[in-house]
Amino acid sequence: MTLREFLLARIGEDEDAARAAAGPRWVPAVAPDDEGGVGAWLVTLPHRGDPRGPGPRVATTSGHPEQEHVVRWDPARVLAECAVKRQLVDTGSEEVLRTLAAPWSHHPDADGLG
Repeated sequence: MTLREFLLARIGEDEDAARAAAGPRWVPAVAPDDEGGVGAWLVTLPHRGDPRGPGPRVATTSGHPEQEHVVRWDPARVLAECAVKRQLVDTGSEEVLRTLAAPWSHHPDADGLG
């Protein structure tokens, strides 16, 4: 497997996961507790009638930092980043490809890529 093939396979996996996820856009929301405080930090789909309001739940997180992280990696962003990565794979130098491959260095298919 070449480095380009390896990268395209990993990008394809990310695209498949993003397309399979509820989405495309996620928003932060809070479920109140009985005292009016935060009962749960939620990630939801936008509400159909009010894009600022929460809709169906995607995830419950342990706090605000985790909530913000999950929201930032909604399917739309993942797909946009995959499109950019595909362009870099098509036009990038060997150094650029190695840099792109770094996050997958522990992937079983990375062995032998140098």
